[in-house]
Amino acid sequence: MKKIFILTALGIFLPGLVFAQQCKWVCDDASGGTTDFSNQLQLSEFLPNPTGDDTAGEFIEIENITTKTLDLAGWQLVDASGRKFTFKEGSISAKRFLAIYRPTTKISLNNSDGETVSLLSPDEKIQDESEFEGTAHEGISYARDKSSWSWTTQLTPGKSNVCKIPNEPPKLKVIIPDTVFANQVAEFSASNSTDPDGDVLHATWKFSDGKTDKGIEVTHTFETSGEYSVHVELSDMKGGVALDDYNFSVNPYDLSNTVFINELYPKPDTGQEEFIELITEGDALVELGGWQLTDGTRTHTFPQEAQLEVGGYVAVYKSESGIALNDTGDSVQLIRPDESIADSQTYTSAQKGKSYSRYDAEWLWATPTPGTENEVQDSGVVLGAMTAQAAEGATHQPSNVIVSQSVLDRYGLYIFITLAGVVVGFGLYKKWRADRAEHDEYDAG
Repeated sequence: MKKIFILTALGIFLPGLVFAQQCKWVCDDASGGTTDFSNQLQLSEFLPNPTGDDTAGEFIEIENITTKTLDLAGWQLVDASGRKFTFKEGSISAKRFLAIYRPTTKISLNNSDGETVSLLSPDEKIQDESEFEGTAHEGISYARDKSSWSWTTQLTPGKSNVCKIPNEPPKLKVIIPDTVFANQVAEFSASNSTDPDGDVLHATWKFSDGKTDKGIEVTHTFETSGEYSVHVELSDMKGGVALDDYNFSVNPYDLSNTVFINELYPKPDTGQEEFIELITEGDALVELGGWQLTDGTRTHTFPQEAQLEVGGYVAVYKSESGIALNDTGDSVQLIRPDESIADSQTYTSAQKGKSYSRYDAEWLWATPTPGTENEVQDSGVVLGAMTAQAAEGATHQPSNVIVSQSVLDRYGLYIFITLAGVVVGFGLYKKWRADRAEHDEYDAG
């Protein structure tokens, strides 16, 4: 009886065991093509631009985010160019990190223009991907910080990430004066520079004449003209530095004593414009760069390229100088680059449509002649028309037309009064002679 029970039990157990084993095989076979690789591995950190040799130092790090050891066979790393590394074997323990270096992966990460790293499972599906744009600075890795990515100065290959945001260097922007003159103060500025982290910036200026200045804005005086440069270093005092070199010219000043104010036009006719005219009476070209015109309220500085030819004229209009001459009277000064006064002129009440014109040692209200010689007739009125609007820095040759003077036109009124007096006097004299003759005749009778 006992034997029958054992045989019966074996008859039930063995077929069930065979069935269970067959079921396992079937189930395993069925699941072999549908394994879910999601939420197993993820990218954790990569270093595109290591300090020193990129070939040895670059790495890509992955992390096992499960609670069990995972087989790495068939997993792949791919960069933006399509270069691929496939794990042939190996495993990664639960909650651990694995850094794979460039000599193994043969993947060369970009240092500039951005990069993308992808993690593919054995079924070639992308399970994770990370991308950065722009430039990868040396010695800084791109790391996962919880759900986001950021650059970090603390490298942690094979370990949990510690994200320390790197200090961004400042962005240098320097303002060099358009014109720099010898023996005159020039202003240099880095005030338009910025710092991404909002740090206070400090600038050092190393000029090629051997002098050094410090400050965001500095002034400098060059003793001689010539070609110069300045090396600028901008620091946020936290290791971030921006630097650059700038070249510029220092121009000589012309301190000529042959330039004078020649004409002022304070109250122009409709359609015309106020101007101040200069003239040179020397026998050499005058460099007007750095010279100034001022009425005490506004000042116009001539650009470095401005010149006044021998015997030439230059009319500076209100639209370019900003100097508005007063109708009720004003004073104008011409100042050399060394701040000495070359000439000055004052007028009282302006006449509409007339310019205050220099003629030898006299000043007369006359018809304006910008850019040409002041031409004077007997009445003392300058002849000529507003023939041209002189552009900034333009010079004009004097006109060769000179109107001859007429004595009769200039002194006609005086001559008329004198002649009238003579005629009247002569008439009175004749009347007196007639009366005298008559009286003498009466006495004789």
